[in-house]
Amino acid sequence: MISSAMRLCREHEAPESYTAFRRLLVERPVLTGGDMFEVATDLLLYPVRELVEQIYQRVPDSFCRDGAYVTCARCLTLLVPLTDGGWWCERDRCRRQGQPPPGRTLRADETGALWQLSRPLRQFVTGPGRAEAYLERELRALRLPVEMWPGFDAYDLRITFPDGWVWAVDVKDWAHPGLLGQAATEVRQQPPYDEACWVVPRYRVDARPDYLRVYARNRTPAAGGLPLLTDRQLVAAAHARLRGDTGPTGRLTQADGDTSANGAFDA
Repeated sequence: MISSAMRLCREHEAPESYTAFRRLLVERPVLTGGDMFEVATDLLLYPVRELVEQIYQRVPDSFCRDGAYVTCARCLTLLVPLTDGGWWCERDRCRRQGQPPPGRTLRADETGALWQLSRPLRQFVTGPGRAEAYLERELRALRLPVEMWPGFDAYDLRITFPDGWVWAVDVKDWAHPGLLGQAATEVRQQPPYDEACWVVPRYRVDARPDYLRVYARNRTPAAGGLPLLTDRQLVAAAHARLRGDTGPTGRLTQADGDTSANGAFDA
């Protein structure tokens, strides 16, 4: 589906439409009838309109309790009601953090029909995309220009500093650091950048403290020394660079597989 969206947007020479499509999947995995009308009439999404109709599916009644649906405040996806009165979130990250926090309450008699993304897209696009959204929000708070999924998804974030220095960032939400290291390859050179890295959500390192070291140990020559940072390390490195540090703490290579740096970078 992602490849199809990319092809359609390329055919229309509309990179902004591809960005809008990716943002839709990350930020709006659940749509009401009114939301669906808004999406259907969004000119930015015109090249992928038929694709959007395919990937959103009617929500079954099993998600409804007492005439209402509830989303997860962390993941934005629908929670599953449990027989004991609690809720279950399909994202493993939420389950590790304890009970899922209820987000929006969508009453069936007010919203009418409800749609959600198909399960594979919720799992492999919406879920990891929350880490991308977090980085965008934190970096924009620093007043840094951030371009999302540039060059038809050449990488995930393109960050430009006031002096013109550019970082290219790809977010990888993988459970196994060894497999991630074996899969590492250099980030594509277009759009151009000065430094590049992969980023993993910090919760993966919290769950496995040797995550960065295992990645570095398994990284192949094809990666060209590609560093791996946590999302918090990246934000802290951006802080340091904005303060004028272009040395170790303001460069992406600082935390290359070195978890001893975590404390210095933690936000």
